[in-house]
Amino acid sequence: MMGLPTDEIKRLIKHYDELAEKWQYEYMDSGKPSSQRAWERNETMTDALRAALSAQEDRRKLVSLQCYVMELDTDDERGDLAIAVKCLQNRVSEGMI
Repeated sequence: MMGLPTDEIKRLIKHYDELAEKWQYEYMDSGKPSSQRAWERNETMTDALRAALSAQEDRRKLVSLQCYVMELDTDDERGDLAIAVKCLQNRVSEGMI
């Protein structure tokens, strides 16, 4: 699945956030319902893009974790598997994965 690059999502967040702010001021000055709708529409778009950015980061972390888990040797008889799992747990708790 291919999505928007992170930089593009961040650029769009900035763009829609600026539009929301512009329409908020316009609504505060004029009180026009159309300005309020534009403000709300742009805020909603900003929120959706932030959620997409967060989901993209979560997916990246899950794929990394999946790769690390798949590299574990389940047939290990020396006890290294327990050490590897503990290492993965530490990395997750420290926010590295």
